[in-house]
Amino acid sequence: MRFYKWAVIEERVSRNPMDKIGTIKTEKKVIETFTDEEIEMLRCACKNERDLAIVDLLSSSGMRVSELTGLDNKDGCFATNSYFAELFNLSKTQISSLISDLKEKGWINIKYVYKENTKCI
Repeated sequence: MRFYKWAVIEERVSRNPMDKIGTIKTEKKVIETFTDEEIEMLRCACKNERDLAIVDLLSSSGMRVSELTGLDNKDGCFATNSYFAELFNLSKTQISSLISDLKEKGWINIKYVYKENTKCI
């Protein structure tokens, strides 16, 4: 619908063909989340820093466990901030901040891999 509104404003079309079409009403599924107290209980139950990093990352980003496990392989993770931003529906600035926090806490190491003979990552 936004496209046609834009097209009318830009005078690319004379009228919006979507004007008479209503929006589809669907039930919104409420996703249950942990309370702050439950997250703190999870954090206290962590036996090592790795587990604490996982709990912090999952609780602060809204990332699913399956998404977390798919980020790494034996050679490391080669995803970009843009990839993570799109995957988690966050801005690149938010992703950068999350990654910086994880690095500062010592939970991840960052190694930049540059394209051969360039300054491009």
